[in-house]
Amino acid sequence: MKYKIIDMTMQRKDAIDRCIELGEKFIEHFHKIYKNPDDINVNHWVGEMQGWLNSVKKIKLKESKDFILKGDLYDWFYTAGSSPDTIVLEMDYNELKIYDKFAMKCLNNNNVRNSIKEVI
Repeated sequence: MKYKIIDMTMQRKDAIDRCIELGEKFIEHFHKIYKNPDDINVNHWVGEMQGWLNSVKKIKLKESKDFILKGDLYDWFYTAGSSPDTIVLEMDYNELKIYDKFAMKCLNNNNVRNSIKEVI
């Protein structure tokens, strides 16, 4: 069986838009897990979050032909170009601090499940 290789090369603006779109979903899922850590859907949510992270990490910028830098990935994906508490209005200061720790762990180890276990 042959697999089609998907070109994930994008213009910078398109990469930012894609990261923000997926980042908003990522933050919303984190909030659901934070508020309901024993919910039956946690494994599903974590799997989706890992898929979105893997997807944005495959993006190459047309201009530089390089993958997105970690700093840009943090700004565009992990914070969805904003503060996470503007995405999830119910996010309080404590949750925001925990999300920031979680995002930094994910940024460095790329593993959503382990990062969540370490902070929640």
